[in-house]
Amino acid sequence: MESEELNKWVFCCLKEGGAVVSFFMSPPTTAPLVLRILAQPEDALETDETPLEHVASFLILCTKPRKYFVPYPPHDGVWGANPRMYQCGLDLVSEPGPALISWGGRKHLTFEKAFDVLLMFQLFDKEGHNVDLKGVLKKDETEDEIHVSIVPPGMGFFKLMLFGIPRPEARGRWRLPLLAVYLLESKLDISPYSKREHTSKKKERIKLKVRAR
Repeated sequence: MESEELNKWVFCCLKEGGAVVSFFMSPPTTAPLVLRILAQPEDALETDETPLEHVASFLILCTKPRKYFVPYPPHDGVWGANPRMYQCGLDLVSEPGPALISWGGRKHLTFEKAFDVLLMFQLFDKEGHNVDLKGVLKKDETEDEIHVSIVPPGMGFFKLMLFGIPRPEARGRWRLPLLAVYLLESKLDISPYSKREHTSKKKERIKLKVRAR
């Protein structure tokens, strides 16, 4: 699916250490669609801009689209960790895959680390807009682990991106490559943002209340 709009309905991730590629599709229409797969051996990927080659095409026929399915955040690659993450000595041990589910409150992630790393996180909503991490994401480190807690700022899908490198000995400005991309699904909204919005609406209704004389 080369359309950026249609790519929101496809979820692709690696399994079994990268030996298996899994695709989950939920087309929003019964019209015939073509799934085109682009790939390249890892050894041939010299830079992030290295083009991928067309390796397969599949005709997709959806007889009954899901009525209320929400599209995924825009992403043109594979969800989950890439080889750079393991080169940095990191491993997400608290989750079985790249799909993270929150039922409200904080979502806790635990990474094991082999050595110190320099990390940066970014969070995007389903429209691809950057989410301010202040009050949303918190990170704590021990000698062997990194603990991350996230309070989703609403319900629905979010894209969590992790960038990093082994911590340099010298100080400076460093370019952090992408290590992993996770799909965060919030099924229940009890964030402070929604509470403030609800309180504001409640006050609004009280102000407009009409009393009989």
